[in-house]
Amino acid sequence: MGCEPAHLPGYVGIAEHAARFEAIWHAPVPRERGLTLLEMIDAARRGELHALWSIGYDSLFTNPNVAATREALRRVDLVIIQDLFLNETAKEFGTVFFPAASRFEKDGTFMNAERLSGTAFPIGRSSAA
Repeated sequence: MGCEPAHLPGYVGIAEHAARFEAIWHAPVPRERGLTLLEMIDAARRGELHALWSIGYDSLFTNPNVAATREALRRVDLVIIQDLFLNETAKEFGTVFFPAASRFEKDGTFMNAERLSGTAFPIGRSSAA
């Protein structure tokens, strides 16, 4: 997982909690951390990353080095973009685009930047124009 590669859900450490998650998920949990976004871009430039699923982030124009990011994304075989809008990364490199619903369009739970959970309620119904 790119955004929190050293943690499992709930911001708990991999080494300390892997066995607990394996019991719940009935699947093995890797013991080493994953790559950060910038490490993924570097791996893509080296030809070591073949697929990228970007959720809610326009990698092309928000990474610090646009030219290096563009070069890296050219080498990725499969680029999946899931976002509210067809962003620049999707337009230029997207193989698949999945539209996302904003927090205002669905109900459920979310976790904020302080790692506190909250309840989301839709403010109305979306409709086709």
